[in-house]
Amino acid sequence: MIKMNKILLSCLLICSIGYPVICRGNKIKFQNGGSKHKIKDGDNCYTEEGKEGTCMALHKCTEISEIVKSRGGMQTKGTADIVRKRICGFEVRNARVCCLLDTIPKNPIIPTLDECGLTTIVKIHGTHPWLVGVGYLQNQNKNSIKVECGGTLITKRHILTAAHCFANKNIPEITHVILGEHSLSEETEREPPIILKIADKRNPGYNASLHYRDIELLTLEEDIEFSNYIFPACLPFEQYVKNFNFSNNMTIAGWGKTSFANREGTDRPMEAEVPLVPLEECKEVFQTFPNVFIDETQICLGQNGKDTCSGDSGGPVIFYDLRNTVRYFVTGITAFGIEECGHVGFPGVYTYVPEI
Repeated sequence: MIKMNKILLSCLLICSIGYPVICRGNKIKFQNGGSKHKIKDGDNCYTEEGKEGTCMALHKCTEISEIVKSRGGMQTKGTADIVRKRICGFEVRNARVCCLLDTIPKNPIIPTLDECGLTTIVKIHGTHPWLVGVGYLQNQNKNSIKVECGGTLITKRHILTAAHCFANKNIPEITHVILGEHSLSEETEREPPIILKIADKRNPGYNASLHYRDIELLTLEEDIEFSNYIFPACLPFEQYVKNFNFSNNMTIAGWGKTSFANREGTDRPMEAEVPLVPLEECKEVFQTFPNVFIDETQICLGQNGKDTCSGDSGGPVIFYDLRNTVRYFVTGITAFGIEECGHVGFPGVYTYVPEI
């Protein structure tokens, strides 16, 4: 499935057809007879030709994605008009479209709640089955990897990490990942870690100068088998996030430095429980920093010196939804902070996955 930036496509649509109120004339009918601007993901809908579909986020509809791709992009004459006729609602700035039922994958690659966010590992500090090391091979035998960043396993073939990890010209090209790893120097794992090559990578328009949209989706060369030690975190879809209690702490983890003074990261992953810092407070802290842009696509975390540091980039921010689903969700990706890690009064900044 072609991955497209949902915010970018929605903005292009709005620019092409005007504000959402203009869309009221669309010939989309809904089974429940409700307003299209209140329609929810998963609700039934019908195209103007009378074909049944499901209302879903634009970027999730393979059919529409393929139409846009085959016509050379949204900017191609007539493409926006085709997509406009399928709009069945808006969520803030993000368009939803009526996606035909026979084009929706019967076996989606995204794991169900029964296939993600669970861990049966006897708790060892820093151990998470979805934590991935991202880096490059250290020898020709392909059995050792230099971990430069962290990542989060989200499907049998996909990993979320930070885009800025691939923009660092001071290190060799990042080409591989390691899964099921704990100690980087000793063979302490109960099952051998797995090293796989990165087959493809994509980001939704990363802006390095502003540290904005700092997220990268990696596709591995082959599917992996889940186990007790390699297992995906759940993705934070809207139906789950709306019930999250963010007054609870979130967990950050990685092999990064424990302080700015340290030259190397840790041999075993470290973790910390950190609270959410209100976005307006975070904006105020960083307002004097040039080229720092903070909005709702980011979250800020940290307190009392608890922070991520160099080497933790791309690693997960995990929220444990104990009250509802009893699952672990990847809500953030480690992005940036001030050079002196853990400095009181300066939270770390993380890409907020639900808004990307």
